[in-house]
Amino acid sequence: MKSKRRASPPSAASERFPAPVYSETVLAVNFEDAKKYFLEALLEIHAAHTLMLSRQGILAESDARTILAAIAGLDRQAILAARYDGRSEDLFFYVQRLMVEACGEDVAGKVRTALSRNDIDLTMYRMVLRNLMTRVLDGLIDLRRISSSDLDIGVD
Repeated sequence: MKSKRRASPPSAASERFPAPVYSETVLAVNFEDAKKYFLEALLEIHAAHTLMLSRQGILAESDARTILAAIAGLDRQAILAARYDGRSEDLFFYVQRLMVEACGEDVAGKVRTALSRNDIDLTMYRMVLRNLMTRVLDGLIDLRRISSSDLDIGVD
């Protein structure tokens, strides 16, 4: 015979998401890192995606101009200074909220057409990694140039 055990009612703490400890130790830290490393790439992706939607006839040119103006008008310094407050899960949603404030939900929402968070994330990582690799390779080229010139003058 099965037990007729009642599930205990959820506590106020278990109903609140995110839990304060998760918010402070994961979400806030991720938000800071995302601003530092991925903000510019994220905005470039939004602009490129908007242009693609417009060029494919999916997004009206007037809406594309409005969205691109909103992206260009975002105050990067204010975004970098913003602190995680729980109103937006992460940087992506924070930027989306700013875009809605700038051009309204109806227009800002159109940029999400055919937009994959997974694709955005992987593209951001690749963009940032490519920039870092370019800096490393530029440094190696400079080092080789310096080393070669030192060899030419007979420095040991």
